[in-house]
Amino acid sequence: MSSNGRLQLVFSYAGKRHYLSLGFDDTPATRSLAQMRANQIELDIISGNFDETLAKYKPQTTLSTVSTVTPISTPVNPSLAELWEKFVEYKRPQCSENTTIYVYGHFTTYLYKLPTRDLSKASEIRDYALKTFPIESCKRFLVRLNACCKWAMQSGLISENPFIGMASEIKPPKSQKSTEDEDIYPFTVMERDTIIDAIANNTFCKKHSAFKHSHYKTYIEFLFLTGCRPSEAIALQWKHVSNDFRFISFEQAIRSISSGLILKLPLSSYIWEAARG
Repeated sequence: MSSNGRLQLVFSYAGKRHYLSLGFDDTPATRSLAQMRANQIELDIISGNFDETLAKYKPQTTLSTVSTVTPISTPVNPSLAELWEKFVEYKRPQCSENTTIYVYGHFTTYLYKLPTRDLSKASEIRDYALKTFPIESCKRFLVRLNACCKWAMQSGLISENPFIGMASEIKPPKSQKSTEDEDIYPFTVMERDTIIDAIANNTFCKKHSAFKHSHYKTYIEFLFLTGCRPSEAIALQWKHVSNDFRFISFEQAIRSISSGLILKLPLSSYIWEAARG
């Protein structure tokens, strides 16, 4: 909103009304900056990293006394945080809402944990990330920072990418490398049957529970027998089941987003065939 010709963000969090003055005159260019700051606050609230002091969201120009404020849409020497906000906005229409929240939101959290967001200190950022974040997450973080700065170069925001090649230089220790088979620990047939039996007999269901575990027995059995994801099982319709009940075609899935549930087509579909007796 505009207050006396100056932009201000007004929002509620945990039942409390917050007012954040951005220090900008109300112009089309600065409204774009205000929207990016609002998106950052939204991501932080969703990811549990909201700064209730609001210091994190105040522009540098508002943190010190200046005689005049000249709003500009593109800083002469943009910080990594400013580039990242623009990059996330660029990617937003190309990604699902869940990707924006749980992938870019996750790395936004990493970004604001950094001791510096100065592009000239990229090696310091890398070293801090290596010491602070899990090594695979650190590598993925640097991949995203590289993509961000590559986009910023193509957009004319910066002249060079200080993160280029950094991620490829990170090699996890051999002790942390594993094959797909080593990462997956499926239940044995005996364990599967024990789980299904416990659900069928409400073994771990509270005595006065309104919802008995046994209600979900056939659903759990179906997941075990087909190996499908819960989101795929929930999205099934009769048209996906053959007339003789031998084949099931998994062609869609239910996804949860902030506004509710949506039906989405997966990148690939597959057919499950019942075992012959």
